[in-house]
Amino acid sequence: PPPPLATPLPATPPPVATPIAKPRAPIAKPRVATQAPRLTQETPKAAAPTAVEVADLYGAVGRSLGQLQQAKGSDATIDLWPRFRHIRINDGIATPTARADTRRVLQHLKRDVDARR
Repeated sequence: PPPPLATPLPATPPPVATPIAKPRAPIAKPRVATQAPRLTQETPKAAAPTAVEVADLYGAVGRSLGQLQQAKGSDATIDLWPRFRHIRINDGIATPTARADTRRVLQHLKRDVDARR
């Protein structure tokens, strides 16, 4: 038989152009480890105390000071009374900022009184 005039076509034609590479996920850069911010021991700021709350705390600290003096004598409270007397309660309850500051001072004083019991 005579040779074929054309070569038979392959089952799948060869590609006309080279295939485009599929995009890859971006390469993640290594992250530098950073130190987390230091947590403080402070409690979150609460709402400013009311004048009644500060006045009640003032009275309670004064009574605690008196009881400590009765129980342990004047030497136990000699440095605490001036701190207590330094507080001007009328000024200390006038504004929200003053109430917060006065409460903080009274709480520190109460802590010191309780530590000496």
